[in-house]
Amino acid sequence: MKRVIAAAVVAALAACGGGRKAKVGKALLAYADGVEQAPEGWPVVEVMPGNAAPFPDAATHVLVAADRDVSFAEVWPLIEGARARGVELRFYVGDRRDRVKVMEMNPPPQGESIRIVVTEDGKACVNLPGVEEAKCVMTKQHRVDRAYTRELVREAFRASNLRQVRVQADTGLRWNDVVRAVDGARTCCEGERMIVGLENY
Repeated sequence: MKRVIAAAVVAALAACGGGRKAKVGKALLAYADGVEQAPEGWPVVEVMPGNAAPFPDAATHVLVAADRDVSFAEVWPLIEGARARGVELRFYVGDRRDRVKVMEMNPPPQGESIRIVVTEDGKACVNLPGVEEAKCVMTKQHRVDRAYTRELVREAFRASNLRQVRVQADTGLRWNDVVRAVDGARTCCEGERMIVGLENY
């Protein structure tokens, strides 16, 4: 059943081993470093595995609470539809202290950009425009590693001075891995404002 929740239910969920997890409604959130305070009064769409929700009617701005284990294929239609309709989106994420924050998922930037391709097996490859060769990284767990991705983007930035990054993610990825790839690119280079956009691959 599709559902839209009108307001966020924000909590920290106690987990096994005494850990804590940032949560909105039933959605356990992905974690990110480049985050902002959540705006107030925006309608909220909750996305759980197998249950991608529609936008509220006539919404011009929406907060999305996507469970970290949903596939990118379940989130991408919301992003694509929002861009087509001019709807402003923010995505709930957790920060390092398990506080609920938000981040953007912008369209790909125009012009020359550093390119990140993230495949369904969790491999992240980074290359520069006009260069076929790419540097890639993949963990044993086949999950995107934010720190390694950040390092590869930083290296590409230093080689090119490009501040634009295009992230191309396989729709079979978990949402958690998509957030890690985008956040790694956004936070690669201290003191630099990176313009990072997301598209499906």
